[in-house]
Amino acid sequence: DDEWMKKNIVKSSAFSYEAHMKQLMPFKGKHPKVMEERLKRINWKFDVDISMQNRTLKDKAKDLLLKIGINPNYQNYKLVERF
Repeated sequence: DDEWMKKNIVKSSAFSYEAHMKQLMPFKGKHPKVMEERLKRINWKFDVDISMQNRTLKDKAKDLLLKIGINPNYQNYKLVERF
């Protein structure tokens, strides 16, 4: 319903990263060569203090398990290798 969307959805030109961040770390690697020119040209601004991320105890425990090689995420399937 177009009229409902006009009344209830706020238009924004900037994406709010804060609402979608759970686990974000600074990128310390090197980008592929094909991306270097694009990154220089666009030069995105990202002004979010990632040190203030509030993670739950459950998420911190899952991260710890992943670091030691245990996958705590439930999977009800088995990965089948392709030829």
